Amino acid sequence: MDNSQAVAVLSNRRKKRAMFIIGVFAIFVIIFAVQIIRAKVNYADVNVQISRQEKKYHQQKTTNKVLNAKVAQLNDKSYVEKNHSRSLLLHQAW
Repeated sequence: MDNSQAVAVLSNRRKKRAMFIIGVFAIFVIIFAVQIIRAKVNYADVNVQISRQEKKYHQQKTTNKVLNAKVAQLNDKSYVEKNHSRSLLLHQAW
């Protein structure tokens, strides 16, 4: 085996080793890219859920205010008496 053949064998080994290392790095890059994409998709889903829940919360808060106002009216004796007298008048009219 002369010197040029030995250099060719070493360069082939170096090429294979370099390709192996590049392949390993490529696998890691793909794995990290997939994880980043998944994280962004999950983040977007969570933001959508948050906006839906905030909308639902505001609707419930509005409903709660209306119900609290009705409860306050029912606790007001003058309001109850006025409505009771109206209902009696309506029954007498029939």
